[in-house]
Amino acid sequence: MKKDKIFLNDEEILDYEAKIANVKDKIVLEIGGGTGNLTKKLVSAKLLYVIEKDKNLARILKSFENEKIKIIEDDFLNVKPFPVDVIVGNIPYSISSKILFKLVEWGFDHAVLCVQKEFAERMIAKPGTGEYGRLSVMTQIYFKPIFLRVVPRGAFRPIPKVDSALIYLSKTNEKVNKKRDDLIRKLFSHKKKNILSAIKSREFS
Repeated sequence: MKKDKIFLNDEEILDYEAKIANVKDKIVLEIGGGTGNLTKKLVSAKLLYVIEKDKNLARILKSFENEKIKIIEDDFLNVKPFPVDVIVGNIPYSISSKILFKLVEWGFDHAVLCVQKEFAERMIAKPGTGEYGRLSVMTQIYFKPIFLRVVPRGAFRPIPKVDSALIYLSKTNEKVNKKRDDLIRKLFSHKKKNILSAIKSREFS
């Protein structure tokens, strides 16, 4: 089990996350089921897929499995997208960006994610603020993000060094544009004086 694997176990926050996700009679995907703390709050779903790559945790989650709950032992980043209505998950800090960018490929109505507070603030940041960057641009192209609430570090076990936050994402109608996305990456990886050359090095439509 990775050292950054932490588990949200505050019942009030878990209940809130499940309520906001509004999973009743919907097809739901949970990213990183862990020990099932959130999974058991999602049983009103029409069909619930739970992805967990840790073998030991997947074994625990198998106890929830039935005709409505399917456990997928795999890395979410390697799973081929399939249609779902709702995505939920308490996301590992170390791969939050990779997971967010992977979500662009998925078809869904909305998602409720628990991420590091600083990460959530960057997702909703506006131009001209210190937090604004590539993550802000990419998030706001493909999603409409809403900062829901802070999740204090004490809500997790083991207790992390930072606070987290719940964020709500609804998808925009924007289609994936790899050329544009690559340009955005280049722009934010270059120093300001090199931005013009970054633009000239890449054409997109």
